[in-house]
Amino acid sequence: MSSLSEREALGHSAAPGTGPSASETVASISSLRRWLLALFALGALGTGSELLLLGHTENLLQWQPVVLCGLALVACALVAASRWQPVQRAIGALAWLFVASGCTGLWQHYQSNVEFELEMEPGLSGLDLFTAAARGATPFLAPGAIILLGLLALLYASSDPENVAAGSRSTD
Repeated sequence: MSSLSEREALGHSAAPGTGPSASETVASISSLRRWLLALFALGALGTGSELLLLGHTENLLQWQPVVLCGLALVACALVAASRWQPVQRAIGALAWLFVASGCTGLWQHYQSNVEFELEMEPGLSGLDLFTAAARGATPFLAPGAIILLGLLALLYASSDPENVAAGSRSTD
C-alpha cells in the first residue's frame, strides 16, 4: 500500500521517535499566534462596536469592556506592525483584564435581572428566581464573549515561540 503515514502527511520524518525540528515547531507556533492575534483583534473590533452601538456606556462598569476592546485593538496593531516584545507581553495582562471584566459583567447582568424580577414578582426565590433572571431583559451570558476574548489572548500570550525554542533546546 502506498499511502502516506499521518506523520509524513504533516511534513515530518516517518522515522519512529523523530518529530518536527525546533525551527518547524517555532514556525507552527508563530503561525498559530498570528491567527490567535487576528481572532483577538477581530473579536475586540466586533464586540467593542456592538457595545457602542447598543449604548453600553451608561456608567463606569459599562465602559470597562468598551475601553478594553479599544486597548486590545491598539495592542494588536502595535504587535502586528512591530512585534515589539513589551506589547506582546502586555497582551497577557490585558487578557486577564478581559477575563475579570467578563466575570464582573456576568455578575452585573445577573444582578440587574434579579432586581428587575424581584420588582415584578417580589415572592420569587431559589431556582425560579435564577431562571427568571437568566431569561431577563439584560443578556445574562453576553459578557461571556469578553471572557472568551480574554482566553484567546491568554493562548496568544502563553505561546511565545522563543520560550518553546528555549524549552526544546534544554531537553536535547
